[in-house]
Amino acid sequence: MGLTSGMIINESGYVFNTLTGESFSINQTAKTVLSLLEQGRSKSEIYQQLLAEYEVDGSSLEADLDDFFYLLRKFRMLEG
Repeated sequence: MGLTSGMIINESGYVFNTLTGESFSINQTAKTVLSLLEQGRSKSEIYQQLLAEYEVDGSSLEADLDDFFYLLRKFRMLEG
């Protein structure tokens, strides 16, 4: 699993999909998730890292991560 080719993410949280022409603004947490995906991390690994970095309930994090991955698939930003 990883980001589709053609994704450009800048330091300020602006994402541009060169394949679709769509662009998005993301927050720091989403930027962290995308960065981890670029590194080839699995959803489980991303969950574990976010759980360690943030004070968050595990079930809330899991639900939020599921929602975010749904959006990545919806906007054709995720492979696999």
